[in-house]
Amino acid sequence: MDYRLGEQDGLAFLREAISRGCDAPIIIITGQGDREVDITAMKAGAADYLIKGQFSAHELERSMRYAIERKQTEKDLRAAEMKYRNLVERIPALVYRAKPVEGEGSIYINPQIETMLGFSPSEWLADPELWLKQVHPEDCQRVLSQKEHLHQSGEAMRSEHRVLTRDGRVLWVRDEAVLIRDESGHPDYVQGVVVDITDRKQAEQELRLSGEIISNLSEGVYLIRAKDGVIVYTNPRFEEMFGYHHGEMIDRHVSIVNAPTHKSPEETTREIIRALKRDNVWRGEIQNIKKDGTPFWCYASVTTFNHPEYGEVWISIHRDITERKQAEFALLESEERYRSLFEGVPAGLYRSNPGGEILDANPALV
Repeated sequence: MDYRLGEQDGLAFLREAISRGCDAPIIIITGQGDREVDITAMKAGAADYLIKGQFSAHELERSMRYAIERKQTEKDLRAAEMKYRNLVERIPALVYRAKPVEGEGSIYINPQIETMLGFSPSEWLADPELWLKQVHPEDCQRVLSQKEHLHQSGEAMRSEHRVLTRDGRVLWVRDEAVLIRDESGHPDYVQGVVVDITDRKQAEQELRLSGEIISNLSEGVYLIRAKDGVIVYTNPRFEEMFGYHHGEMIDRHVSIVNAPTHKSPEETTREIIRALKRDNVWRGEIQNIKKDGTPFWCYASVTTFNHPEYGEVWISIHRDITERKQAEFALLESEERYRSLFEGVPAGLYRSNPGGEILDANPALV
């Protein structure tokens, strides 16, 4: 484009073309060299500035080629930046960029700040201390120390702490940040991502509470990983019941708890697993075996459960019923002795109710 265009000079035309959305590379050609015009033209968006009579056809061709390449590079860069911005602004996490000096505040925050904490990006960026005000008071000193370590050492930061929303709710977040340096190695900015982990923390707390309850139950409780039948957890009562030290049963196959009867321990295990796969539950009396080989009786209740760490597990609750079973066996044995004596006596014997009705008679009487 010639700098002199009658009523309108090249700079005015350039500005108007760009304002109307022209994205083609524009080279300004002028008959007079003017350094100030040159700088102004380049700032206005010109791809190059050539002086008539001071360039050859080859130089013009090269300037045009370079201008086209630069314009394409600019387009590609804008497209990449747009993709990055779309990703950052739609990702379900808080993305921020902060100054490399501690306490200087953020220089960018994505729109998720409003969804997560209730502040608009402009509000957040306007107050350099707002982020610290929203950290839970009990976690504030720890977070400050972690941020300070990031700024001083350059090591990546990973912090889990509580924050307060605008309406006073408490959230748990995971803040991961890295220090970005410029080409000369000096700190340029801090790039970070904050994720809401409140649900995970609540699940962990509930799991810990459940663990405390299970650990203090009077019944023996253990967890078996369903995919391979391996024991992954035993409470203290279960270990005491079976005569094992703490943690000694972990990673061993569940069949170690079954006593050999007319079935092998493995056969008993397979039978119970088949019932669990069919009904998701098994309940019954079972003869178990202690570490020292002593058999004993338990009533067991086994159900299927999805554990956040181990996946599908079977949770088995055992109650020692050995004394009751021994009493039952003793009663049965006593009844058998009575029946043997009653039926073996050569004299006639019978039993009757208070009304004289005969209830039972031995063979000698009959």
